[in-house]
Amino acid sequence: MEAEATMEITVYKRHSAACAHQDDRSYKKCHCRMMFEWSSNGQRFRISAKTRSWTEAEQRARAMERAHHEKLVGEQPTSVEPVTLDQAIALFQAKKSSKHKETRRKYSYTLDRLKDFAARNGRFYLADIAESDLQRFQSEWTLQSNYAKRNEQERLRAFFRFCCSSAEIRLAHNPTAQLEHFDVSDREPTPPFTEQEFNRILETIAHCDFTPEAAQRLRALILVMRHAGLSIQDAAILERSSVQPARARRKQFYRVVIRRSKTRTGVNNPIPKAIGDELLHVANGNQRYVFWSGNGEPASVTKHWHARFKVLFDKTGIPQAHPHRFRDTFAVSLLEKGVPIREVSRALGHKSVTITERHYAKWTPDQQQRMDEYILGTWRKR
Repeated sequence: MEAEATMEITVYKRHSAACAHQDDRSYKKCHCRMMFEWSSNGQRFRISAKTRSWTEAEQRARAMERAHHEKLVGEQPTSVEPVTLDQAIALFQAKKSSKHKETRRKYSYTLDRLKDFAARNGRFYLADIAESDLQRFQSEWTLQSNYAKRNEQERLRAFFRFCCSSAEIRLAHNPTAQLEHFDVSDREPTPPFTEQEFNRILETIAHCDFTPEAAQRLRALILVMRHAGLSIQDAAILERSSVQPARARRKQFYRVVIRRSKTRTGVNNPIPKAIGDELLHVANGNQRYVFWSGNGEPASVTKHWHARFKVLFDKTGIPQAHPHRFRDTFAVSLLEKGVPIREVSRALGHKSVTITERHYAKWTPDQQQRMDEYILGTWRKR
């Protein structure tokens, strides 16, 4: 029982065959792997520390020793081995494996930073992370805007909510539950382009140093973003089969039918026949996609079009011009014509009408008018 009462972990280097310090397990300055070694019930155990940093390995070893001691003295009475932060993150990332690549990248970025912070502060197990730790973690962020900080915090919240609900983890307390939210109330939604600005953008394409084929593609891209409400990411990888001919009220037109790459929600929006014809006549050397060659990653083609838009917008001189404002123009034009915001939300492919209201409530004056009528109707004539 005495051997069980203490757990002393030895930290050492496992040098590679090419390392000049193979005979010195305590040499700290090389980049070889760190290892743990300890004895229990007469058996010898050796495992990887899953780091090449001596400092991180020491912190993890001490955390393991502390957790072992607490388990023996009854401070952590459970028959289930405590879950490490690394294990919890691996389970969470497996859960998110079907998400869009960019979404997965953002989660990885946030959780990698959390792992680094936890290692520096000796938080080896998930249950060791307290609210005060996360407050200190947030204080280290160098993000400039509250909007970016809010998004980073939401990814943390999603991770810890998963840890609390997962049957494999069963975290008893969510340390993000009482964190203060970042105030983004002063973030104004981006305005739509005016009709004059939109026409100026189209006219300016001819004055940029684009080839005729590139100019044709850019014009068609702008038209589908404006009239179908697509984001640049969805428009850039639009498939020809998604532009489908349709007929209603004795009018011929096209439907743009896609699933948004970000949310996987469906979009099924009509566009004028002339714009659909222009889309399908775009020549890019690919039979499947309208604007994309099909080579590389979707994120790469999106960056390519962002670069083209920067050239165009700089030439127009329109302040704060951005590709997303074509989508804003689509949404606001519907709202100004009296389309209910719930239907606009569906046309945009938002997961919730709350998201639409957050961005476009200021362009729905009919809501205020209805509220005025409700309140005025409650007044009694004296």
